[in-house]
Parts: sequence; C-alpha cells; structure tokens
Amino acid sequence: QLTQLFGSMSRRVLKRGEVVWRARYQAELALVVTQGQLAYTEAPQSEPFKAGAFLADYLAMKWKMPLDTTLVAKTDAVVYTMEAKEFTRFLDQNPGVLMAFLKSR
Repeated sequence: QLTQLFGSMSRRVLKRGEVVWRARYQAELALVVTQGQLAYTEAPQSEPFKAGAFLADYLAMKWKMPLDTTLVAKTDAVVYTMEAKEFTRFLDQNPGVLMAFLKSR
C-alpha cells in the first residue's frame, strides 16, 4: 500500500525560503522530504523536518478546512508531493494506513 502511495507522488525542488503551504489557506498537498529541511514559521525554535519526514493534514484536506500552519523550506530541498484529493482518496480506501497515519500526529 505504501509503495502505491509513494509511486503516485511527484518530485518538486524547493529553494530556501520558498513557501510550501500557508496558514488560513486550504490544504492542497501531502509531501515527503527527501533532501533539505522544512519548518513551520509559527514554531521557529522547533526542530526542522528532514529527510524521511511525511507532512500532511488529512483532516484539513478531508473537510476542506484552512491550515493552521505555514510551511517553508529552511534550506534548498527536494520533496515528493501528492495532491490532497488523491491523498484523501488513498487513505479512505486504505483504512489501516489511515489509522496508522492518524496515530502518528
């Protein structure tokens, strides 16, 4: 199932300072960090997200709620992304993966 999920993702190169998503806007994507570092602007002292981090707000995507965070590239970075509609459909069709994802929040 995870192979199917990651096989549906697209590579995206980010420049340092590039905004990935913004607070108060609708969630549009899920992503996996493969290189570089990303961070929430609302928590500048927190540890940045590094290679292997999976970032998504399933509930905001599912219920079309605005995001609470702004995510930016702290360094040049490479991520793999999936559109929100495809991501929520995948999780809805794979409830075991959904439960694991929700527990990891």
